[in-house]
Amino acid sequence: MLVGFVTKKTKGGFMQKSISNIFKYSALFLSGLISGVVAGLLSAPKSGKELRKDLADKTRRFQRSATEKINETMEHGKHQVENVSGSIKRTAGKINSKLHDLMNNKTIKSEEEEIIHS
Repeated sequence: MLVGFVTKKTKGGFMQKSISNIFKYSALFLSGLISGVVAGLLSAPKSGKELRKDLADKTRRFQRSATEKINETMEHGKHQVENVSGSIKRTAGKINSKLHDLMNNKTIKSEEEEIIHS
């Protein structure tokens, strides 16, 4: 998992998470990781056939691992969106109910005032 979000100050003084920086740092990390693996394999005393087999195996493992992480992240994001959506719907329902109550209460008071002033 990434260490954290990189933040920057906006005009309003609020801190904003910068996703583009995450992608930059992720790309740098992955390129360093791949370079290290390749350098390690090339410096190992193996024949060309063994080296190619090892590279292919490591590439497949890395691809599977990356795919699993991407799927986990997408699933987590999906659940987060569902949770936020549900929360927004519940809050909107409460606000609607309160407004409805206020409107009914105001209508009742207006009717009472009409009766009193009649």
